[in-house]
Amino acid sequence: MHGTQNDKLRWAFRLYDINGDGYVTKGEMLKVVNAIYDLLGRNTEPPINESTTANHVERVFQRLDLNQDGVISYEEFLQACTYDQTVCDALDKLTTIL
Repeated sequence: MHGTQNDKLRWAFRLYDINGDGYVTKGEMLKVVNAIYDLLGRNTEPPINESTTANHVERVFQRLDLNQDGVISYEEFLQACTYDQTVCDALDKLTTIL
């Protein structure tokens, strides 16, 4: 994906915000993560299962849900991604895959 870092972050947030309400829920993120793993194939190493994807979503929420209200707003997403290089690296990998 081409564009500024802000463009990439806005695109990534919209990808996860399935219903377009401005917030990412755990359910929305789980659907997207499962879809990505389905695209990658279930023969990944280590093997991916429902527990793995649920744990992945929990870890993401621990990092991005800054006010711990159970949803990730665009502002939280932007702030966490701007100041956490690990998150930025993960987003770059995602945009490369898609």
